[in-house]
Amino acid sequence: NNIFSAPLRAGKCVVRHFVNTNVIFGFLIPKGQELIVNDNNGIRGFYYNTARGDRSYTFSYQLNFYPTPTLLTFSSCFFAFADLAVSGKKLWNDNQFIQAYGVGIKLRSLKLGIDYFELTFAYYPKLNLPGQNPYNFIANLANKHTYGRNDLFSPGIIAP
Repeated sequence: NNIFSAPLRAGKCVVRHFVNTNVIFGFLIPKGQELIVNDNNGIRGFYYNTARGDRSYTFSYQLNFYPTPTLLTFSSCFFAFADLAVSGKKLWNDNQFIQAYGVGIKLRSLKLGIDYFELTFAYYPKLNLPGQNPYNFIANLANKHTYGRNDLFSPGIIAP
């Protein structure tokens, strides 16, 4: 489920809320092909492939602040987020939370040809895993945590 609020005016900013939930169930999954909880499943910047099992529940909340003035043709968005994953049976530490909290900035300038650029800082409290830092700096050129556009006028191949 993906839910977002209508833009709300707050002084000289526009505020918007995004909520994403995801539930994945697996049955009789062969060993070595279990479901993995990581960056692709909703925990931003979490790259630890041993957090696996037969089901996962993820929740993501993001609060965006859009300042109305632009700076050097850049429109910007400041955001704060909280990502949570509850592990199911056979998943990492049996029914533990994997948490990520963070802040970031998104920049966009279509006049300069920069469609999207994001810098994010994520913090993982109570994370004691070898090889995984309790924090992460992330830079993206594509927005994985937003809703795709349903553009009816995008070119495509017509099939009979």
